[in-house]
Amino acid sequence: MMNATQLKETVARAVRQEWPAFAADHPRLAAVLSEELVTITLSRSIEDDPDYRFAMQTAAEIGAGAEVVTDVVVRLVSRMIRTLL
Repeated sequence: MMNATQLKETVARAVRQEWPAFAADHPRLAAVLSEELVTITLSRSIEDDPDYRFAMQTAAEIGAGAEVVTDVVVRLVSRMIRTLL
């Protein structure tokens, strides 16, 4: 369904979308973190996330498209970026 490369690309897009708000709220932290580092870290975390694993399993079982899993990834990234502190 979604391989590791696709997951990282999806996470990178979601991080780019969330980054301006994160940087505005936490400028010092954003100055020492890079979007790339956050992308890699969140990609690894999401691979182990039960919601992501469930979405992958369910999507495979029902033959759902990648957009279902992408929606879950975007929600997870948004939640994880808000809870970095």
